[in-house]
Amino acid sequence: MSTSHRLVSPTEVSPVTSSARTAPRARRVGTDRWRDPRLWLGLLLVCGSVAVGAKLLAAADETVAVWQLTASARAGTPISADGLRTTRVHFDDAAAVSAYWPTSQPLPENARLLRDVSQGELLSSAAVTGSDVFSLRQMPLAVSSSGFPTSLSVGDHVDVWAVPQEEGAEDPSRVLADATVTALGDGSSVGSGGDREVVVSLPSDTAVAEALGSLNGATVVLIVIGV
Repeated sequence: MSTSHRLVSPTEVSPVTSSARTAPRARRVGTDRWRDPRLWLGLLLVCGSVAVGAKLLAAADETVAVWQLTASARAGTPISADGLRTTRVHFDDAAAVSAYWPTSQPLPENARLLRDVSQGELLSSAAVTGSDVFSLRQMPLAVSSSGFPTSLSVGDHVDVWAVPQEEGAEDPSRVLADATVTALGDGSSVGSGGDREVVVSLPSDTAVAEALGSLNGATVVLIVIGV
């Protein structure tokens, strides 16, 4: 039996291209991206921005709405919402908040100012009172540095006592009860012995002549009440 052999021409063999021989193997890109430090740095920056924004929003929520004067006014002037505007203030502690009048708390009926106030000033709680305890009569007192506490401030309520200076004189007596401090001098305008001027608003039922007689020649002592 004869076997025939056929020669295959080189042109009939499929050529292998150079690109097929050199093509790189496919890689999985997704896993390697999580190892890129730039990605983690970007995530940290985003998280930091979110945290800072949240902190700023929280700080804004901690502000308190209080009244602010739209114009200057003298002691005794009636005060109402017409002469006030709302402003929001951030206070460091609760004690600071209580020193000012919040807009959430209504002003007393026929409210008046106990002291002079300036335009733009926050309305102090101690600067406002109702008509039932207000008096336009004010009395200046010369008080030595030992006759009142160093913490005395405008708006405080005090009992005014007269202490006789002479030996064998009568016992100390209370001259004024629940008087409101409306002004404090700096200590330079009264006498030369270090006395300080303290102005108090007199209760409406005060017998002025009797009070002045009791204070004449006596040492004045102020006792702060209601604290």
